[in-house]
Amino acid sequence: MWLVPVLGWIVIGNGFQPWLNKRIANTGKEWDGQGFAGTAFLMLINFSICCLYTLMLSMALGETLWDSKRLPIIAVGFFNALANFVYWKGMAISLSKVSIFLVFDDLIAMGLAYWILQEGKFMTSGLSVAITLCLVSVLFLSAYKKRRAEIKQEACLVDGVETKQLAKHVWKQEITFLTYVLIFSITWGVAMFAMNYFPKQGLSQLTFLSSWYIGSVCGGSLLLLLSRRPLPSFRSIGKSNWRLLALLSVCMPVTNGFGIWAFKLAPQVVIQPIFLVSAAVVPVLIGFYLFREIKELDWLEKMLFAMSLLGVIIIAIAK
Repeated sequence: MWLVPVLGWIVIGNGFQPWLNKRIANTGKEWDGQGFAGTAFLMLINFSICCLYTLMLSMALGETLWDSKRLPIIAVGFFNALANFVYWKGMAISLSKVSIFLVFDDLIAMGLAYWILQEGKFMTSGLSVAITLCLVSVLFLSAYKKRRAEIKQEACLVDGVETKQLAKHVWKQEITFLTYVLIFSITWGVAMFAMNYFPKQGLSQLTFLSSWYIGSVCGGSLLLLLSRRPLPSFRSIGKSNWRLLALLSVCMPVTNGFGIWAFKLAPQVVIQPIFLVSAAVVPVLIGFYLFREIKELDWLEKMLFAMSLLGVIIIAIAK
């Protein structure tokens, strides 16, 4: 039964949603210039739509609009805005590269579930082997992709001042990117654990989601205030971007809802490795083929992807 929400998470959250995120992140990057007002503005619109209709659904179903239990979720949602912001900024650099590093938030979530919820008791030898296979393949893929990028960079270098300028630019971009990874990994690792923990304390899915987006709107508003730059007009967003924002604002709560549902049906240490591999593999393939970030996979990358998928299959059939 838990495979149903997991499949929903993979198809929508790891398949369709990254494509939407990449499109919107590219628009935000075009508007940012030397600042970040464009990205923050689009993100705030996205979170506001999510917040509005999750609150409307809560009201329609007669749920309590305010409860002290909402406060920790609102706090996590607040920091989610920062994580989502740097995720979009990283995506504007490379969807496939960001997706490979998504492994770390899953590891943090698994560690918290193992430690706080004592979910280590659900681990079997088959699951342990499968999870190890997933982690090793994704980590090797991360290291291999990084080395390939370095070799490609070295091949493009030329002698003289241009070499130093290019190397300095690449190094600065790499440090910025790794800072983005650190921020969204820690924040989303805690957030994914919260999706598992709080609904088990009696919080409904809608209460969790509406609280999450209330906090995200607050965090997004603060980022927009800190940008201190003129904002794009609503008209300048354009019909195509409005459609993308509307679709993303549906996908995000639905994906999170699938996550909460999955964690209710199975331990996080079982579910999270599948999320880990799908988050690394599916968006990377989208980046490769739809956004042409890498024209083709070499034999080693194909083998590592196959190892990851094998791990997912073992997890799915292990008892």
